[in-house]
Amino acid sequence: MSAIFRNLLLAAAAAAVLIMPLAVRGVESDAPKIPALEALQKEYLETYSKVRDGVVGVTAGTEIFSGFFISDDGLILTNGDVPRAAGQNQVIIQLTSGERRKATVVAIDRFNFICLLKTDPKGVKPLALGASRDVKVGQFVMTVANAFASLQNEGEAAYSVGLVSGLYRLNGDQIYSGGVIETDAAINLGSEGGPLVNADGKVVGVIAKQYSRSRFLGTAVPIDQVALVLEDLKANRPIFSGYFGAHFKDAGITEVDKGSPAETAGLKKGDKITEIDNVIIATDDDVTTMLANSPAGTTCNIAVKRGADEMILPVTLGKGVEGKEIAPPAAKPAPPGGEAKPGGEAKPPVEAPKPGDVPYIGFKLADKDGSVEIVDVEPGSPAAAAIVSVGQKIISVDGKAVKSVAEFEALFATMRIGQEITLSLQNDQGWKKELKVVVGKRNGRRPAPEF
Repeated sequence: MSAIFRNLLLAAAAAAVLIMPLAVRGVESDAPKIPALEALQKEYLETYSKVRDGVVGVTAGTEIFSGFFISDDGLILTNGDVPRAAGQNQVIIQLTSGERRKATVVAIDRFNFICLLKTDPKGVKPLALGASRDVKVGQFVMTVANAFASLQNEGEAAYSVGLVSGLYRLNGDQIYSGGVIETDAAINLGSEGGPLVNADGKVVGVIAKQYSRSRFLGTAVPIDQVALVLEDLKANRPIFSGYFGAHFKDAGITEVDKGSPAETAGLKKGDKITEIDNVIIATDDDVTTMLANSPAGTTCNIAVKRGADEMILPVTLGKGVEGKEIAPPAAKPAPPGGEAKPGGEAKPPVEAPKPGDVPYIGFKLADKDGSVEIVDVEPGSPAAAAIVSVGQKIISVDGKAVKSVAEFEALFATMRIGQEITLSLQNDQGWKKELKVVVGKRNGRRPAPEF
């Protein structure tokens, strides 16, 4: 097959040479058939036939997506935007047979921006997963998808053939940040969540939402990244961020945790991080952004400068925490009078405020659309230490629902210095998480609504 693909351009050129003179003379003649082109077309048709029945159209609310079966028990991979688009509506899938089935959301992975659905497994035809690590720039790939609702309207998945035009990492995009396979195979509205397949019909990527609608080329999330979290998704277990294990300032490493992935990879105190996966690093925020968007198990190529030497060290990230943090929660030693928790952590003792001391968390809140939104987090505060972020909404405090700043203020009035509280938070994409915050103390009172 690869030989056929390599001969494509030669065959096309030969066809042009043979047919063009006839066209110029206005002669309609039986032009010689090109065996290589006929064989190529046959290969394309065989690949499409192998893949088409494993691809489904996905309807979520008023939006359309693509998806594909990954196992014979009815599991479907699709785009991470499906749950948002569906809202309270039922997710519906359509097979190439024309049959429509209901599907339920099993789990969502915000790192790769994918979603796992489950439907009736009767007669499903799962696609084989390939290895995106073997993908090379210039190789043939195909998109098979529900472009412009082709499955719902025509009963056929749209099929396009192109080349891998780039392998790189997107950084800072609001929809998705991470490694991508770029292709000039057509990716249109409704293609998101469909498979990008190689010449053998194996899935090497999940078609992503367009990084930029003004760009001609489309992107797909490498299937190897998805494979890292697939078993956790199937079991609806939390997807953990990658744990790096090195502390840094101005992108220079100040400390390396013993036994951490950073130490295992050979990083040392004093190393200056200059690039991560070919993205230039200039600030601590650059490091955090790159690593925080990588789930546990991801291997990042970190370029460092050590004295006069420069080197690239592959670091396979360990298991961190739920969310975008890049370090696991540290075990706290038990303070005098503290109650030890299982696993070595300690519950800080509740202490009575001294004259002039007041409870303090370190964020500002505002009422927004019937919820309580965090609009500012003070650096160095208990909230900052717990990695509370601006833009998150407080859903509850210690299991008690909070729908206004006034309700939070009433709860805050009962808090004591040293008390550990659990905040249930939700971001603007609907992802929920719980964080434990130890109430600190500050001398003097602050104007409301600071807490």
